[in-house]
Amino acid sequence: MQADGYSGYAPICSANELTRIDCWNHARRKFIEATKAAKPASKGKQAKPSKADAALSHINKLYAIERQIKDLSVAERYQIRQASSLPRLEAFKTWLDANVGRVMKGGLTRKAW
Repeated sequence: MQADGYSGYAPICSANELTRIDCWNHARRKFIEATKAAKPASKGKQAKPSKADAALSHINKLYAIERQIKDLSVAERYQIRQASSLPRLEAFKTWLDANVGRVMKGGLTRKAW
């Protein structure tokens, strides 16, 4: 079942043997918050892309695929998701696993993780 982080869904999923997955909008929003918090106060300074920026890049590529396939049939969307989105998800997961130790515990980016 795809849902937000509301804890009330846990018993429903458990009782019905469902796996709960969060929605990308909520995950994406947390990385956006981390990115905004990491920006330097001085406007003339160019900030180095953060880990949150990199995560957003991965997520935005998934969103781009969804925009391209929104008018296709369910079967066509499924095929494209398997061919295009799944490899991107796997790459994102690999990147997350490789970088989790490089993000400060307790920080906004780590919470978004």
